[in-house]
Amino acid sequence: SSTETTYIFNTNTHKFHYPSCSSVSQMNESNKQSFTGSRDEAIAPGYEPAGDVSLNSFFCRLVSLAIKFTVVVGE
Repeated sequence: SSTETTYIFNTNTHKFHYPSCSSVSQMNESNKQSFTGSRDEAIAPGYEPAGDVSLNSFFCRLVSLAIKFTVVVGE
């Protein structure tokens, strides 16, 4: 996929997550690395999609979009 998305890399487990998913808040801060790019670009250096990205991506993207929508509408 060529769509740019922000992901959070876990540099310890080599998995990447959506910022809005719960596992990000459980990560050690020293293991978090923000990345913006395509899913394929995130995979290229050896990272794997975490469960929230691979299995529940629709739900997580929906939550992320709802947050963005709320911010825009609330302005």
